[in-house]
Amino acid sequence: MGTIPEDKLKWLRSLMPYALKAQEQYPGTRAAVCVAQAALETGWGKRPIGGWNLWGIKSMKWVPGSIEIVTHEWDTDTKEHIKITAKFCAFATPEEAFAAYGRLVNNSPSYSAARGSVDLASYVRELGRVWATDPQYAQKILLLIREAAL
Repeated sequence: MGTIPEDKLKWLRSLMPYALKAQEQYPGTRAAVCVAQAALETGWGKRPIGGWNLWGIKSMKWVPGSIEIVTHEWDTDTKEHIKITAKFCAFATPEEAFAAYGRLVNNSPSYSAARGSVDLASYVRELGRVWATDPQYAQKILLLIREAAL
């Protein structure tokens, strides 16, 4: 095991059943990536958005309920973090949240390159190009997966 404290590993393990169900229902989803993203995006569960939005999924037509919040994005022009106001999905239950995550990753054309990847590193790299503005996002996810032995 890596350097992740036991309480954080316990939190990750508590998410795995939901992530595995999403992976089963939506084969383009990878459970380890799903929970690693949840840890990174929420500061290990401390900052979910609108209930169970663990990934910073922005508002989508097919998801009822949203919440508008101020967030930080990486500005590729200035190479700085900037504050913006955006609408995000508000999930009431973990089942709803993980199903929406799975559906998004599995069905969105934006993630087709990730779904076509043959190995974990290329999957995370391709997913990260679309998912996050942070240029180090994929590296952070891969490190977290390795350290948590997901």
